[in-house]
Amino acid sequence: MQVLGTNEPDFHELNRLQIVTTIFHEVLRLYPGAVMLSRTIRDETRLGGLALPVGVSIFLATLPLQHDCEIWGEDEHEFGGGPRICIGQNFDMVEEKMALALILKRYWFELSPSYAHAPNMVLSLHPQHGAPLILHRIH
Repeated sequence: MQVLGTNEPDFHELNRLQIVTTIFHEVLRLYPGAVMLSRTIRDETRLGGLALPVGVSIFLATLPLQHDCEIWGEDEHEFGGGPRICIGQNFDMVEEKMALALILKRYWFELSPSYAHAPNMVLSLHPQHGAPLILHRIH
């Protein structure tokens, strides 16, 4: 309400939701949607003491990689980006911010006391027991 007031949110207005954007980026860093990346070796590659021949498929767990101080240094807690960021992330951010803006015009919410933090990794990362919220209508 502080940023959008009573206006209906549009694409340009959503860009003003900087704190929301920062929160979404941090959630994606801590809990990425894709928990595994697969790559097929195209050229013979050495990885540490391993020789990986052409055609071998490797699978990388993204969650431990994104939090490894040995790889990223002491600032591994900083949000990352770059050429390997998800191609659909910007579109997804617009959808998420639009949905949240429309909900917050009419409701405020809190996490239910029944929430149990249990990230579940199958094909994507999601809460094993859901994320129950309590919605309160704004009068």
